[in-house]
Amino acid sequence: MIPYFCLALVFFAFLGKKPKKGFYVFCVLLILFSVLRNISVGADNIVYALNYRVISFDPNSWSAYTEMETAYCWLMAFCKMKLGLDYVDFMRFNALVYLVGTFVLVKRKSYNAYLSLFFFVFLVYYTDSFNIMRQYFALGLFCLTCALFFANGLRERKDVILYELIVILLAYGFHKSLLVLCLAPIFYMSSVKTFFGSKKNVVFILFFSYLMVFFPMILKSVLPYLMRNASFLGDRYVGYMSAGMFSEQKVSIFSALMNTGVVILVTLFMKENKKDYLPFYLVVIGAVFANIFGSLSALFLRISTNMMFFQILLLPYAWYNCSHAKLVRVIFVMYSIITFSNAIIKNFGKIVPYTLWGG
Repeated sequence: MIPYFCLALVFFAFLGKKPKKGFYVFCVLLILFSVLRNISVGADNIVYALNYRVISFDPNSWSAYTEMETAYCWLMAFCKMKLGLDYVDFMRFNALVYLVGTFVLVKRKSYNAYLSLFFFVFLVYYTDSFNIMRQYFALGLFCLTCALFFANGLRERKDVILYELIVILLAYGFHKSLLVLCLAPIFYMSSVKTFFGSKKNVVFILFFSYLMVFFPMILKSVLPYLMRNASFLGDRYVGYMSAGMFSEQKVSIFSALMNTGVVILVTLFMKENKKDYLPFYLVVIGAVFANIFGSLSALFLRISTNMMFFQILLLPYAWYNCSHAKLVRVIFVMYSIITFSNAIIKNFGKIVPYTLWGG
């Protein structure tokens, strides 16, 4: 785990600074650290490599060992059959798409691009991609699309239609969990803005959702109904719901408390004229979703991740737009350090030990 903490120290050393050229240096560092890792870094690599070994353009060879979306299977077949890439090259391609998409979004939309990279690393959205590759590949495509085509938001009807079409195509092509991002346009509705403009409303739904972590049986009672009406998501997500009926692996009470607490902190201290910010809405809903559905099974956290990911934009924004700035910044840093240390020490996703390719 030493390489991860060394990487973290490099980013921590520049915290609070805004290096002009450093952003690109850090981007290159993160790319190299990701693409040069060994195939053993990340638990899902084993099953992905097995799928890759047998895949071809014949649909019967797709999803041989685990269910994968159609476009992703075709992409695997194309990289193998037409480009002649081995699995390690394909793994690197996945990493590049995710990282480049994230970096472009951060550079164009973040209040402080370096600070976004700091949270990207310390809130483990970077190292998670070593294991959860397909979802983060799809999220990278989503970030790149938003940065290139929706830089001014979703204020026009044509933008909303195009956005929803792109999200649906990415979701059904690469990872269905992205469907949750279809919710984004509703936050441009005046009634929704009014609701989220009230601190009491936001704190209430966050606090109530956290209580659900302790009472999963309430949601389990409606799971059979959800399962009967969720076939459009595919067998994988229906399986998540079924597993939730009996699963003992749930969201950590402490992690849920930290995530909820930080979002409540942002809600309470964000300056009133700065709250109309799409990542704020997404992170609030992501935290609520994680608390409620994570109480059933940790597998559901994969879905909320698509919204919580935008902490990498929200926290730098709040860093400069909250009252009691010093207190808020200290809490953000402590939250990040605890999240990072917990993930590395407990070896989430089997990314420890970090070894270089060929090592």
